[in-house]
Amino acid sequence: MLQRLKATFYPIERQDLAKALPLWGSLFLLTFCYIGTKCVKYAVFLDQASGGPGAAYVPHAKLLTMLLAFLSVAIYGKLCNHFLRERLAFVLLVSFSVMLLGYDLLRPSFPLATAWFMYSLSELYSSVLQITMFWSLVNNLCTVQEGKRIYPFIFLGSQIGGMVSGKLANAIIGSYGIQPMIYLVAFLTLCNAFLLLWYGRWLEAHPELLPPVEKVELRSRTSALEGLRLLLRKRYLLLIFVIMVCYNVCIIMVDFQYKVRMEGHITGQENIGALFGDFYFYVNLASLLFLLFITKNIIRYVGLTVCLILLPLTMGLPAIISFMTAGWLMGLVASGIGQAGKYAFFDPSKELLYVPCTVDEKYKAKGAIDLIGHRGGKGLASVINIIIHGYMVLWESLVYSLVFSGLLLLWIGAAVKVGKRFKEHLGGKAVNRE
Repeated sequence: MLQRLKATFYPIERQDLAKALPLWGSLFLLTFCYIGTKCVKYAVFLDQASGGPGAAYVPHAKLLTMLLAFLSVAIYGKLCNHFLRERLAFVLLVSFSVMLLGYDLLRPSFPLATAWFMYSLSELYSSVLQITMFWSLVNNLCTVQEGKRIYPFIFLGSQIGGMVSGKLANAIIGSYGIQPMIYLVAFLTLCNAFLLLWYGRWLEAHPELLPPVEKVELRSRTSALEGLRLLLRKRYLLLIFVIMVCYNVCIIMVDFQYKVRMEGHITGQENIGALFGDFYFYVNLASLLFLLFITKNIIRYVGLTVCLILLPLTMGLPAIISFMTAGWLMGLVASGIGQAGKYAFFDPSKELLYVPCTVDEKYKAKGAIDLIGHRGGKGLASVINIIIHGYMVLWESLVYSLVFSGLLLLWIGAAVKVGKRFKEHLGGKAVNRE
């Protein structure tokens, strides 16, 4: 009986802990810092009284960040040629820590310009550090079977980090303003850089923990756009790209609607920062409960495809209701469901899809998918928001609902196809034959 309970709720084997615990800690810090930057971002950007642009300019900020993401693809590709594994992580984390401190230095003199900068910096913190850098590292250290056991455990670090960050952001920003939160995030980002640097050197001393492909470190010097070429050549990678774009377009459409409607109801940097601190606490609490009791068992016993389609199925109806109603609270609920589902179902299953890929695909193609798919999806959603909100006011609710429904169908179709190809790989057919 005890063995069955352990297999259900704690499938990690003893030898997995040495590999998983440092990664758990690193993702805890990454998510803590990302949620901290998001609370600061919304506090400075949405509060027009303190010099912020306001909610109407959120789509424009998304487009700016999309352009910066394309530049990041080129920079990331170059860095992959010069740094491997933990050294790449160290360089990126230290760079972001320095930029956060630079933002705080310039903020009093240039409130409007630094609000735009902070918005882009927070978005890229997620795209570059949390999504691309960290999971490229993890996917290259784990086999498929290890991933099934330890990925849900690693994701627990993300949910707990988000919960702690949300509550601390609520308390710190609500009582003392945004500056202490900025310093805390910069410090913890630097701590994470040294944690991953130590972890990489420790793995070099314990090569038995590495998959066979990692025991021979090959560094192919390719162009910065090699990841994009890999993406365009492989249908499997294109399907991952499609579900990535669909999620980001859908969630940004929902987010924009409720933020525009919320404007005027919640004002002041402290109040806005505190609101989003509480919001992310409950989002991460919900996703934590799902990860503990549902996600890993769906992946292990039902299959990856079911886990991939759960998010579009669960967020669809609340989002459409939010488009058809006038208030902002239903939109906030729909966004919460979408973000909790992302952390609980979408991210763990999506990251597992990369495990069968080659080393170049795990680093360079994944970098292109995550940066272009993540940022490009948000950029596309921003264009949709600008067009519908600005030029289709009379038909706004209907057009939003129709576009959103079409994206959900595309998302589910791509998820079913990529899940089938992943299953074929486990049955002996490699996904890299194309």
